[in-house]
Amino acid sequence: MTSFVLKLIAILAMLSDHIAKVFGQVFTGIFFPNSLETSYSMMQIMEIAGRLTFPIMAFFIAEGCRKTNNLKKYIIRLLVFALLSQIPYTLALHASNGLGRENHHSQFGTHLAYFDTGSLNVLFTLGFGALAIFLYEKLKRKPVSFVFVALVIAAAGLLKLEYSFFGVMLIFAAYVSPTRKMQILIMAVVLSILYLGYGGGLQNALNMLDAPRPLSVNIFYAIVSGVGQWFGALLSLLLLYFYNGERGKKAKYSFYIFYPAHLLVLVATREMIRYF
Repeated sequence: MTSFVLKLIAILAMLSDHIAKVFGQVFTGIFFPNSLETSYSMMQIMEIAGRLTFPIMAFFIAEGCRKTNNLKKYIIRLLVFALLSQIPYTLALHASNGLGRENHHSQFGTHLAYFDTGSLNVLFTLGFGALAIFLYEKLKRKPVSFVFVALVIAAAGLLKLEYSFFGVMLIFAAYVSPTRKMQILIMAVVLSILYLGYGGGLQNALNMLDAPRPLSVNIFYAIVSGVGQWFGALLSLLLLYFYNGERGKKAKYSFYIFYPAHLLVLVATREMIRYF
């Protein structure tokens, strides 16, 4: 598969995830109006599909850092689009702004939150990943370079970038791995720690197996709600394994533009539903 095809898959997966997050069961309930449980499960499956996106984009940020003629400009471009995307990101995905989930949490604020510095969008994560690579190369891959890489990784966690420490680690791991197989292996380890350990997926799955429901139902919920996002992330690595090294159709700024644009469209649609 070409990079264009993989990035297109990533964009569609992200769209699925964000539709589920912005509209909740207001969207999936259209298809399953008589079953809250089924519509909730479908919403979770849409979010699981979204886990394909970040590993693919992390991989191609590493590829971009290898191929760009000006890494500084590459980083600046990422961070500029990150700043432009923060308001759309907050409007779309801030918890108090959503339509919510009918049979789970939700308390809505009376005013929209416009700019949330407590949660920074994924383009900041991609930019910090490129910054870590820049420092690594600037210091000629000497042992001291890892100190600066570690500082960037720590900053990603402290600043509450999306995917936290692990997002930057994933990008850096994709960059320093010498072979495709090694890239896939190391990225799989990072994603497993993120979703099963740090994200609590494994514990959630075990808890669901003990619920007072039929075993088959418990297994389904354990997979979907517990480790489903981990499966989704690992599936992205399978797709990356078949990357053929070719660019395909040229779409240099498509992802950067699509990211804030689709969030604004989702916000506008949600507000029309809410008020009209």
